[in-house]
Amino acid sequence: GPFALLVYPAAIALGIFASASMDQQALPPSIAFILAMMVIGVIDAFAGVLLSLAFILSIAIGGNLNNFDSVMTVAGICLLAFSPALLAGAFRPMRRAVWDFTSLWERGTDYLLASILTGWVVQQIVLGLPGLSGLQLPITEHARFIAIVAVLLIIARFILEDFALRLFPQRLITMDPQYRERTILQQILATIFKVAIFAAVSGKFLGISAQLFIGVALFSIPLILGIFEDKFPKSTTVKKWMPTGIIEMLVMTLSGLFIASLVQDRYPNGKNYVLICFVLLSIPGLVLKILALFGEDGAEDWKITQYGRVFYRILGVVALAVLIYVILSGLLLSNHF
Repeated sequence: GPFALLVYPAAIALGIFASASMDQQALPPSIAFILAMMVIGVIDAFAGVLLSLAFILSIAIGGNLNNFDSVMTVAGICLLAFSPALLAGAFRPMRRAVWDFTSLWERGTDYLLASILTGWVVQQIVLGLPGLSGLQLPITEHARFIAIVAVLLIIARFILEDFALRLFPQRLITMDPQYRERTILQQILATIFKVAIFAAVSGKFLGISAQLFIGVALFSIPLILGIFEDKFPKSTTVKKWMPTGIIEMLVMTLSGLFIASLVQDRYPNGKNYVLICFVLLSIPGLVLKILALFGEDGAEDWKITQYGRVFYRILGVVALAVLIYVILSGLLLSNHF
């Protein structure tokens, strides 16, 4: 209702106070401010955007947004304000009606995957802040704690979404926006923006190198081809057998682990290892995205068959266990760097 609008002035005020707490320096505020920013952003991602704009403008007015390092640092901090809810919604649907065991299983998967993966990404954002700023930042010591809070916030958001779906279904249907098809120009501009952001962040960590340009090119190819997706020949067979959801994550995770271990054996030097991995780890995702361009809806979903459901659930549990193991291993490893 109208009380929801109160979150927007609160978000703007929080952004200003967070910046003032650091004397408008392009540095992360205290943990309390970071967590408060995340709470606002998980409640309403647009409020997180307003908070970020207030935070950025406050630092800019203070004259401290004056070089590339400061811009990238502030951008990384602002990601914590609005990205968790967007990430969770990208990983799994925020809302899902539950009416039988199959839908209940999927909803449980939503809770687990969205929260765990969002927490992991949030942790990586925090750990990446020193690389963006070129400074040693104390906030990295609290990366795991911030990630755990992000997990709990996403679970709380999903619980609230379930209550809203059950108690106010007609209101949600009424407020569901209908979007127009994006024009070619919009898709081209969006692609340019995505590639520019990817190149800027990657270049900050890797430096200017041939591997950077190759990796950016590999990242760009499926985005460019996606603009002309309607021109590709379609096949229901491709759509039927394309890995999706947790299966796709498992495929990406296992292929990434295999590539990383292979490269580590041949390139023990840390810098060469990172550069080579940057290129090679993008190939599995590139292949899957290009194959998806040939998929056509209408294929019979093997997961809804009697045996398919059983196999899908068993494979889903295995995939989830592998993902959790990989993520927790990464958390443990990160403490040594």
